[in-house]
Amino acid sequence: MNKYFKIALSCFCIYVFISCSSIRFPENEYHIFTGKSEWTATEKHCCNLAISNLPSADSTYIVFKKAKIKSMGQAQPMIRTILKNRQDRIYIISVRDKKVNPNLCFETIPDSAKIGLVGHEIVHVLDFKSKSFPEIIVMGLKYSFSHKYKRNVEWITDSLTIANNMGYENLCFSNYIYNSPFVSKKYLKKKAKYYMTPDDMRNIIYTLSQLRTEQDTMPDNQILH
Repeated sequence: MNKYFKIALSCFCIYVFISCSSIRFPENEYHIFTGKSEWTATEKHCCNLAISNLPSADSTYIVFKKAKIKSMGQAQPMIRTILKNRQDRIYIISVRDKKVNPNLCFETIPDSAKIGLVGHEIVHVLDFKSKSFPEIIVMGLKYSFSHKYKRNVEWITDSLTIANNMGYENLCFSNYIYNSPFVSKKYLKKKAKYYMTPDDMRNIIYTLSQLRTEQDTMPDNQILH
């Protein structure tokens, strides 16, 4: 084995150990908040509201972290726990810290947009949780190298976020991004390539509301059939 590869592998292992070793969950708790900046009570409340809309999220170990990231949010399994039983894995949801850009960060977006953003990332987490270790690896590779697959994943994620009672919140986040003077055209072009636009979301929200209205007015014997 090439000695440089060994050095790189060793450094990576040390990095993973250091980055994960300090994380401890209080007894009977599944969510902790950490990162570059402090979390306000309102920000934590927004995360908890998103959690309450998603089945099994309240019993999934999630680290909410304010971090220096290029995107507004991202979700990933914690590497050190990825081989554990699915119920024992830890996942990290990172949101952009104000130190990256004080004009465009988690702290400055509206509270409804916070819920939509976090809800979207939790849907990703629950998708990871449903998969085995090999399935996560395959998904990661396809997501990285297939534009069509990435778009499909993000559209499904947005759809599930909307279906789980966060349509308005997801739309609020998307509207904020598309109308912010601090978002570059390059970023918007990339977002439109992979994610739903506000108009796409409105169409999904309208279609779901129509289906739910029809179901609510349908006689019980027709619903059963």
